[in-house]
Amino acid sequence: MSINLLTITETTATSLSIVKNVLTDPRNLSHWVPAIDTVTPTANGFQIERHAPAINQQEQLQVTVAANRITYASHGEHLTYVLNFLLTTINNRTIIEEQLILQESPNFQLPLVLLKPIVPHECHANLLRLVNFCHNSRPSVK
Repeated sequence: MSINLLTITETTATSLSIVKNVLTDPRNLSHWVPAIDTVTPTANGFQIERHAPAINQQEQLQVTVAANRITYASHGEHLTYVLNFLLTTINNRTIIEEQLILQESPNFQLPLVLLKPIVPHECHANLLRLVNFCHNSRPSVK
């Protein structure tokens, strides 16, 4: 069973290609998700580590790209989830739609009702940091 926990959207003047490049390289995650300390490439994707208290201290992350959809499939010791990023361009602006889908996990004992008020705030703050990071990652114009 999976639960679509949230869908949020932000818009940026940064090009779709820059946003896509940032998202397709998970080593950028620590630049826009402050809870993540390290992202290490592995044979099966990436290992994410957090030192601050979190539901998952470690996660295995796999990234797939299909056209302008980037999917992060993450499996942690307590929580398994999918983050979909859909990128579109309208009027020279890139729209980033983020969707968080929780997967059923026998190791996750926290009631969903406790996550619902916290997760949207944290995800939106991270999405805003992503927009900022992408904006600052733009090549300089001469």
